[in-house]
Amino acid sequence: MEKFFLLSFILIWLPATTAGSHEVFLRNGDKVTGIIRKITQTEVVIETDYAGTITIDKSRVRSYFPDAFEEKIAGGEKDFKPAAKWEAKAEAGYTFSTGNSEIQSVNAKAALKRKAERTILEINGMAVYGKEDGEVTINYSEGTAKLSYFINDRVYAYALGNILRDRIALIDLRASIGGGLGYYIIKTDSLTFQAECGAEAEYTEKEHEKTLTDPVIRTAGIVNYRLNDRVSFESTVQHFANLRDHSLYHDEGTASIIIKLFEKLNAKFTIQANYENTPAGDKKRTDIMGFGSLEYEIF
Repeated sequence: MEKFFLLSFILIWLPATTAGSHEVFLRNGDKVTGIIRKITQTEVVIETDYAGTITIDKSRVRSYFPDAFEEKIAGGEKDFKPAAKWEAKAEAGYTFSTGNSEIQSVNAKAALKRKAERTILEINGMAVYGKEDGEVTINYSEGTAKLSYFINDRVYAYALGNILRDRIALIDLRASIGGGLGYYIIKTDSLTFQAECGAEAEYTEKEHEKTLTDPVIRTAGIVNYRLNDRVSFESTVQHFANLRDHSLYHDEGTASIIIKLFEKLNAKFTIQANYENTPAGDKKRTDIMGFGSLEYEIF
């Protein structure tokens, strides 16, 4: 069933795009394909095979694909090529409560993104540690690396690696590597919704007991919504189904509200929920963490 779903996904959502071409998406829903020759503050000039050179009022343009352009001077002619863009963010938070109970927790996260012509590289790391009345109640860390290659404006292939440790849930180590396909079901200026499906090899150690590397099917939904210039929302939900033993599935979900305080400083509030269908020992199946932090956009 999983193989059939994956094959259907490829056949339905894999329209080809001309290598080296650009796409200009207009606000009325139209698309112009060709080679971008000039971009100014007021117009976009694109050379097409079917209508020659077209000049488009820039106010009509919603987005480009690839969407990062830099001017290149070659033989006296102005041309455009995609330029790689780097983004880096760091966030940290601290929570405490005193009185009937003494609660302290710290959380930290770092994110690095490189966006090039048809690829996006994302590297993320996070850690959360907390105590209640002197007893450790949260000890969680996770790192992820993801490389996406865009086949066209909406369809992409991805490779994904992940490593996780949750001492309270008695997960000493969970590491996975794999890949799959993704599709933008919704892609507007303010809202994007992505669906992903792929296969992974997963290795798990619980209570110091090693398990074999198992084949896993990963499905995911990713939402990013910008309410206005200051407030945005992002959420990711993932399901991991073990193909060797169907009772070993687990789910992960995060949801964050980001409020822009200054040009590069944001307040961020996050809820993360993990569900383990076969938890270690006497641990509960569901584990929920909530934390606030300040996020700084380094570049």
